[in-house]
Amino acid sequence: MLVIKIIADVAASYRMPIALHNVSCYALNLATQQFAASVFNCPRIECRPWFDEAPEAAGNIPVVKDGRMQVASLPGLGILLNEDYLKGNLADGEPWSG
Repeated sequence: MLVIKIIADVAASYRMPIALHNVSCYALNLATQQFAASVFNCPRIECRPWFDEAPEAAGNIPVVKDGRMQVASLPGLGILLNEDYLKGNLADGEPWSG
């Protein structure tokens, strides 16, 4: 994230907006959301089209209304994981470390 923050700061010094690209998992979506909310020059992020389908999430699935994502209000990244789903989807031989 440090490199992204440096890029955002340089762009901000020229009053240029940035846009973040994230088409990954639930955790990265919330991390991207929090970073975007922390800088003034990131008016948009790209997220996976099925953002509201996160079987690994026990709650706090991102909400998008009128094209705007509501920023999570839980502590940290606001991640609530579904441990049963994660345990059921471990790779063969992978130990549970939760």
